[in-house]
Amino acid sequence: MAKRLLRGTPSDPLQSASYLSKASKERLKLQADLTQSFSEDMQRCFRDSILTNLHFVRVTADDSTSTSVVVECHTALMKKRLPPLWERCKACSSFQTTEKNLKTVDISELPYSEDQICDLVRSLYSCSSNLLNSKWCNLQETVTNNDCETGVKEVEDAVARVSFTEDSCCNSPLRADVGLMEDVHGMLREQDDHDVNLELDNKTVIPAHRFILACRSTFFEAMLSGRWRESSATTISLPGISHQSLLVILDLLYGSVESLPESCNIIELSQHMDMWEISSLKDVIHFHLKQEYCHFFHKPCNACLNSVPDCLIFSHERNQSALKESCLRWIHKYLARTWNQKSFATLPQDILDLCCQYSTNQLTLHTCITMLTNVDNLSNSLPTVRWADNVRPFCERLRADTMYFTAQNFTHPVVQRNFRTLLEGMGWSESLVKSLLSEVVKQLNSESASTVLILALQLKDAQKYDGLNCDASEVISYFYDQCHKFIACNLSSVQYSSTWSNLPAAIQQKLKKTAVFVDDRGPPSKSKPKLSSSLKNQKKKEKPK
Repeated sequence: MAKRLLRGTPSDPLQSASYLSKASKERLKLQADLTQSFSEDMQRCFRDSILTNLHFVRVTADDSTSTSVVVECHTALMKKRLPPLWERCKACSSFQTTEKNLKTVDISELPYSEDQICDLVRSLYSCSSNLLNSKWCNLQETVTNNDCETGVKEVEDAVARVSFTEDSCCNSPLRADVGLMEDVHGMLREQDDHDVNLELDNKTVIPAHRFILACRSTFFEAMLSGRWRESSATTISLPGISHQSLLVILDLLYGSVESLPESCNIIELSQHMDMWEISSLKDVIHFHLKQEYCHFFHKPCNACLNSVPDCLIFSHERNQSALKESCLRWIHKYLARTWNQKSFATLPQDILDLCCQYSTNQLTLHTCITMLTNVDNLSNSLPTVRWADNVRPFCERLRADTMYFTAQNFTHPVVQRNFRTLLEGMGWSESLVKSLLSEVVKQLNSESASTVLILALQLKDAQKYDGLNCDASEVISYFYDQCHKFIACNLSSVQYSSTWSNLPAAIQQKLKKTAVFVDDRGPPSKSKPKLSSSLKNQKKKEKPK
């Protein structure tokens, strides 16, 4: 008890400085990505004139019957972001509404040039609230003094209703589109000028705006702008989605969501993310899973050990490659901690095979010894319970693959410090070293035998140092004898290899004395190539009469 009090209570890993810093960076990155995606969609909405309902036109004939469209926009957005311009448009005598709720206004009745109007309308889809109102004030200077005073008062009233200040715009690390996102989300929250109702299975109706749905989702764009029944309907049925999930998706489409509520249904959201083709929702779900379930892949805690395997299943089934790669990398990094957990051992066979293959692909010349040691410890630490039988074959397979890779490239890891550590007693595993050296002997060939024998001789000479484990000395001596025996039995091919000259002359003479057969006639000549013409003649001779 006294020792525990001296050590103090264990700190919460989710409150550590490194974790909080990581969480802050990830959140800022998500905000930047969502802001950029929203800005691109809104600019595309203006550029492609998606479901516009307000046209600024120019009269091209004397009879005032022929007109051409100068610029198009959306009345709901103009009412929200620049009410004075909307009031001026309604006050024009040419302002009219068609049967399809399309509004037109003659641009010549407005006291601004066409370029000024186009720039102002374009700013509705890109500028911050302060910059937009600043442009409007500059335009008002071209109007008469009375109109200018009235317009400035209207602008001041509009600015007073906007909570997004210029100081916050300048100090924010994000772009000025944050003000645009707040204004657009205000349209959903205030339910102003909506032109479509989304109906759920329980007959609950949520009002929305067609152009926001269309520019933020290609699914809704095809539905609302094509020849489907929904393109002209005022109510659209959305079966199979709950009220909470639809609200979360709408908040995201209108530029508000940065994190998901704890009670949300991730499976349901991901299903509609794919169906409705909402790419930004994928980023939000990814962030939510990394934060709430994976803790941004910090050092393993009890919660991570249980939830990361579930996230791996989810990302594999939903084809979220980035999250899937992060889960696989984390499981591989902490292999000794994760593979012996019940939450991992009870994963489906295809997921276990995926993890095993991933770890095999991560093998390198510098990590194979460490990997082999970890896998061997894992094999020995697996509990003898039924659920562990599911992961045991994959553990043995990974051990065999790691053993084969290490033996195949034995000349590199044998000179590393972690291999010498095994022989010096730290982490000594006699069965592991015996199995590795036996695998090396199995893979010996005429080219590699001389090099391996030199390494075995160096290991044998290391027995003179005090740090070498006495049991390891016997294993190394046996390994040296096996390499010596292989070369003695295959000297006729080994002595003509490119590595034979690397052996000391004394060792060469000793091998020749103990060899089964010594061929001093020189390297064997290559067989004479068989020409195609000779093969044809041979076939003719063998052809029966």
